[in-house]
Amino acid sequence: MLRQHRLVQWLGQLSPAQLNLALGVEPPQTIIEDEKHATECGQKSYIPLVYAPKEALIWWVDYLHGVSEAELTASLERFKAISDRLADITGATVDGWEAAQNALRATFEGITLVECHFHALLKLGQHLATYKRQREQAGQPLSEADETNIRAAFWRVLKATTPDQYQQALDQLPEAFDQAPLASRKQSLVEKQALFQAWTSDDRLVVVTTALDQCLKFLNRKLDNMQTFHSQQSGLATVNAWAITSNCWRFLKGAKRAGLSPLELAGADFLGIPWLQLVNLLLSAWASLKPLT
Repeated sequence: MLRQHRLVQWLGQLSPAQLNLALGVEPPQTIIEDEKHATECGQKSYIPLVYAPKEALIWWVDYLHGVSEAELTASLERFKAISDRLADITGATVDGWEAAQNALRATFEGITLVECHFHALLKLGQHLATYKRQREQAGQPLSEADETNIRAAFWRVLKATTPDQYQQALDQLPEAFDQAPLASRKQSLVEKQALFQAWTSDDRLVVVTTALDQCLKFLNRKLDNMQTFHSQQSGLATVNAWAITSNCWRFLKGAKRAGLSPLELAGADFLGIPWLQLVNLLLSAWASLKPLT
């Protein structure tokens, strides 16, 4: 166990961004940003990530014992400070958390934000469940056809490609959206039109954070198994090591991109040697490695 811990701490000296850049990978211009709230030994730790969806490549991961707009901004600033080449992120897909959205805007001037359509549909589902219970209690149960129509009408708004189409779809929402609790979902569509339609301005922007959500599930399993609450430095090294391993691990047989790792998909050359050996060579030569904290 001690040897494994030392291996993780050794590997985690590098941030994924440092390794990616050292291997000649071009920084992304559009990203997914999300945060994982992990429970370790009954205490909370917070892990923000920056992810390039095209290559399934993690660019930044951090380990915080508290989270706020100021802490997230500071984390993103640390990411950007690694290299001037990381300052040119122009777009990000995010969930609905305002603190993260504000942190991205503060860090990357002029960034375009897209709010995840999948998260919007999840919230619709939660409110729709409440609406259905209310109808049942009133003796007016919602029919399956009406429920399907409600979901479809909401989705038509989200997938609208022009402001006119968006407004038309809003105007055609069923009357159920004029009643609580679905009225709040309609209001959200009105207030966040710019966020929900931002994807139409750049075809590199994705409309869902699902790829990063799936990646975070693997990290969650690791942390659940470990159940160790880390110091800031040790925790950061742990999540760095996990991110680098994820970036270097090749997709298995049967996968769409079998035989290639995210780093290789992004253009890195492993020189025909095992990736861990390559990282060891880089670390051995990295005399001017900057502190991660």
